[in-house]
Amino acid sequence: MKEVMRFAETVLGMEECITAYAKVNTNSANVLHKLGFIDETEIPYECSGGDMVTEGILCRYKK
Repeated sequence: MKEVMRFAETVLGMEECITAYAKVNTNSANVLHKLGFIDETEIPYECSGGDMVTEGILCRYKK
């Protein structure tokens, strides 16, 4: 994933990336934080298939 982020910055010119994860998914949170994403706010989060909405965290990466 670090290589994907590097490619997005250097080749595609990405300066910002926004994503979200389910608050209970600490593994996803850990990966995003290691990549440099910073939590911003709580949001409703629709789990795969849209069959469940739970608490989520919006996070952002800035170059």
